[in-house]
Amino acid sequence: MRLRLPGWCLSAVLYAAAALPCAVSEAAEPISDIFDGAYAGQGELLAHLSDPNCPGGLGYFGSIAGGGLLAESITGGEVIRGIVTRRGFVTGSYTFADGREAAYEGLIEGRTLVAGVSSPDGFCTWLIKLQRQ
Repeated sequence: MRLRLPGWCLSAVLYAAAALPCAVSEAAEPISDIFDGAYAGQGELLAHLSDPNCPGGLGYFGSIAGGGLLAESITGGEVIRGIVTRRGFVTGSYTFADGREAAYEGLIEGRTLVAGVSSPDGFCTWLIKLQRQ
């Protein structure tokens, strides 16, 4: 028996396979301390990607030390953890006040860390911007 995939399905599989090495190579880069320092900033609800009942953004403060990111909201309920590569790629987990977690990714350019995170149910999306102090 032969397996026959529709053309669009095969194209989607090939596209995803081609993009995978790029994502893996960014995450596989060594962790770096070149972005170490204190950071503070704000999260912004992306209304066009979110349910109308989603909460607005929170303020955050934290630091990067030895390439490890640890920040928390000013309310103390939300925690951002992650790692930073030498090219400024940031990835990790965001823990919500209720204990749920979501993965996030971002980038540091200059003195600004920008990352996106969505709620585990996918109804709310925020853009978090932290400035190096």
